[in-house]
Amino acid sequence: MKWNGKTKGFLSGYKFFFFSIEYLGLRLTYFFCFFVSIVYVLLLRKNRNAVMSFQVKSFGVSRLKAFFLAGRTFYNYATTLVDKHALRIKWRQKYTFNITNEKFIKDLLSSAWNP
Repeated sequence: MKWNGKTKGFLSGYKFFFFSIEYLGLRLTYFFCFFVSIVYVLLLRKNRNAVMSFQVKSFGVSRLKAFFLAGRTFYNYATTLVDKHALRIKWRQKYTFNITNEKFIKDLLSSAWNP
């Protein structure tokens, strides 16, 4: 089974999550992700089976454990999308990052481009 690169979300679902992120906060939005992942595990058989097959073949887990791991996979994917959009629409200014050994990385990159 191959992934076709398309999500199964609907426009109304995305609008709901944008609203939830903006006005209800991340904790409640993550709570909603739990229910969305349950729906995905129960109703999207093809997707669930692909994830379960990967778990069984790669890690040798039982089909029952693979079922619950598929649910966790859908939940993690949903929260990742929520985080992505939360950063984009509301909290972009709140997050910063520092690069450790930035000079070393820049020197390495410049030497790679100028042998």
